[in-house]
Amino acid sequence: MGTAVKKFIFVNQSVSGEIEASLAALGYIVIRLPSFRRLGRYVCCHPDSIMFPLPDGRLLVHAEYFRENQKLFLSTGLEFALTDEPVGQNYPQDVLFNALAIGGTLFGRLDAVSKVIKAAYTEHVGVKQGYARCSVLALGERAAATADPGMARALSEKGISVLLLPPDGIILRAYGTEGEKIKPPCGELRYDGFIGGCGVMLDGDSATGQKICGFFGEITAYKHFLLLSEFAGAHGIKLVSLCRSPLEDLGGAVIAFA
Repeated sequence: MGTAVKKFIFVNQSVSGEIEASLAALGYIVIRLPSFRRLGRYVCCHPDSIMFPLPDGRLLVHAEYFRENQKLFLSTGLEFALTDEPVGQNYPQDVLFNALAIGGTLFGRLDAVSKVIKAAYTEHVGVKQGYARCSVLALGERAAATADPGMARALSEKGISVLLLPPDGIILRAYGTEGEKIKPPCGELRYDGFIGGCGVMLDGDSATGQKICGFFGEITAYKHFLLLSEFAGAHGIKLVSLCRSPLEDLGGAVIAFA
């Protein structure tokens, strides 16, 4: 018999135990990503600002961040690609990895996206939104939801079915600091989080084969749940809550297999 495939999911270090248990029940090995001190207070723990899954299966991270967390990463048995490109706390220096790949096309602020990511895709679409991956909830390869009109327009022009949502109702937290260490979270809240940062496409239900999208929060309590649910359902996707707390932008998640 062959070796069983391990499913890893990299998440914000501050996810709740309830979220971790929900993901583990779906067969995922949950890896809480340590913060990256080079990034700003709102995104320093966000997977979509720390890591990018390359199409060849490797995970791209900054060389400094890899060195700081080498033991954790090597323990997974996954393959990593490293870059030492400049990264910083201020926008757009913090969007090095925050590009969106969907339908074989890369969307992002191309003057700020990693050259390694751009080299991995033959088709690029430049957009003004630097947080391209966080601002869009990709529902498979042909459908997406976003509150960003520019992203909606760019995706539609490439044949992606898009739901344009109102931009409100999602928590975004800042992270505190203690010297050079970043401590989660400091209690400072905003309500302009992105829809892409609070959801992730997961393996389908093994019993029914239906695709599912999991959310960091109670998705049925989201102001625009009915709109999103109807749209996702039209594309064969069921929305599920990974916890019962309010919907929160935690920077999405990155899935990898070993």
